[in-house]
Amino acid sequence: AAVRASPFVDGLRRLLAAESVATDTAELLVTLADLAYIAGACDGDNPRTLELAVAAYDRYIRLAPGPARANPMRMRAEALLRLRRPTDAFAAFTALHARRLAQGIAEDDEVA
Repeated sequence: AAVRASPFVDGLRRLLAAESVATDTAELLVTLADLAYIAGACDGDNPRTLELAVAAYDRYIRLAPGPARANPMRMRAEALLRLRRPTDAFAAFTALHARRLAQGIAEDDEVA
């Protein structure tokens, strides 16, 4: 998975190196972040790749409209857990939980 993902991970590095990312590129950014997360996880929790995913999620969260942020926020928290940064991960999960409460999610909504 890591080998197959490497051209996309390289693309993500280039995208993150850009000073700014256009709003219409935001979906590509989060898709590449997800791919980097999967590649990092499949490569024995490769910290370099997982940190790249976290950076991409951070950038996406700053760009995306409110409701679109929930899944990337969760994936960011999961990446932080894989990076063995539990304090940061639980802070991220707490922020996600607070956001969901503020949005008024129903009790039967899926929170994965």
